[in-house]
Amino acid sequence: PWDITRKHTAREWVLSGEEPDMVAALARYNRENPRGRRDMRYMGGKSRIAGKIREHLVSHGATKYVEPFVGGGAVLTAVARDFSEILAADAHADLIAMYQAIQDGSFTPPETVTDDEYQALKASDPSPLRTFAAFGASFGGKEWGGYARSGARSFARESRDNLARSFDAGMFGDNVLFIASDVFSLALPEDLTGTVIYCDPPYNGTTAYKTGQFDSAKAWDLYRAWSDRGAHVYVSEYVGPTEFLAAEFTKSAELNGTGQGNTRGRVTEKLFYIPPKDGDGYTSNIDYADPWDITRKQTAREWVATGQEPDMVAALARYNRYNREDAEICSTWVGSPVSPRKYESI
Repeated sequence: PWDITRKHTAREWVLSGEEPDMVAALARYNRENPRGRRDMRYMGGKSRIAGKIREHLVSHGATKYVEPFVGGGAVLTAVARDFSEILAADAHADLIAMYQAIQDGSFTPPETVTDDEYQALKASDPSPLRTFAAFGASFGGKEWGGYARSGARSFARESRDNLARSFDAGMFGDNVLFIASDVFSLALPEDLTGTVIYCDPPYNGTTAYKTGQFDSAKAWDLYRAWSDRGAHVYVSEYVGPTEFLAAEFTKSAELNGTGQGNTRGRVTEKLFYIPPKDGDGYTSNIDYADPWDITRKQTAREWVATGQEPDMVAALARYNRYNREDAEICSTWVGSPVSPRKYESI
């Protein structure tokens, strides 16, 4: 379906004179519509890096998954078949209502939303169709960010097709429960053992969402509390505690949120991992295939036991400060003839 739409749209651009030939038209379509996108058009969506994030989320063998900021559903789509129990929440009640309607079959997203329909829906009462238009037919996936138009291209059809692919991938399966709740009101079991929680909050220092300004500091306290209760907690952010940094992803992103003109740039998103606590601190996630990680966790544990550091968080932060550069250097030697000696030396 992606290739059908791609070729038809490119041909229409050439016939209408918007592009000089099919090479230019296809190049433009590829830039604007990367293959494999799996979320409804949504500001801040994770479609391009969802697969990489998934690799971390499924690495613990957990059976339960919680996503407090489901948004466009890209990451939920990526992991929908990896967990037997999934709780998908968002503070945007209308967005959750649309997902619930798709799940129970009472709403099917339309192929088109005209400019007149868009304006009429904006002034109408809440409904799944109104929510679909608000995001799926708007510039950059920003809620009511202006009616998106680009020649023969149909943004609504692309959003519908993306939701259909998410449906096929299991996003709306029986194992998924959608609820409308902000993260601070989300009621989770006291024992979160065997649970992975992935948080993609409004990023600290960025434009506030419709649901209001987000308290990032309060949220980080909550993430740590969930890990204390046994959960594997992951957080996507631009900034966060360095001791929890798990991965970095550089991607193309909208810089002004309008989707108009030359507004794209490169940004680096970070994935942070707060492991579950056990009896003596953050040690349950040792990667025994990685000598550096083994030494890091064991050294941190000794510092706590001897009173050199107050807890594992402080101990791991100290170890990371003095050893991260060496670990990165070491990784370039792995596999080389001199790697064993230099790795042991580090």
